[in-house]
Amino acid sequence: MCRCCRGELSLAEAEAAIEYSDSDGDGLLCFEDFVKFVDGGEEEEKVKDLKEAFKMYEMEESGCITPKSLKRMLSRLGHDVMIK
Repeated sequence: MCRCCRGELSLAEAEAAIEYSDSDGDGLLCFEDFVKFVDGGEEEEKVKDLKEAFKMYEMEESGCITPKSLKRMLSRLGHDVMIK
């Protein structure tokens, strides 16, 4: 079981997950980065579903997922994640 599923996700781990998928190096995930992070699929229905999921993760309709917004959404899904 990964550490994030046990409720432990360090800030460094959240930042590493964002950095790994961040195509433009701004430290945030745009929708296209999010699609690649989740599945890389281009099918129309998948893209529609992923857009809806992305909106749940982004903060303040900024168009990006931050480590803080990732933690918030994981908490809403029942994963009490502590950022260290």
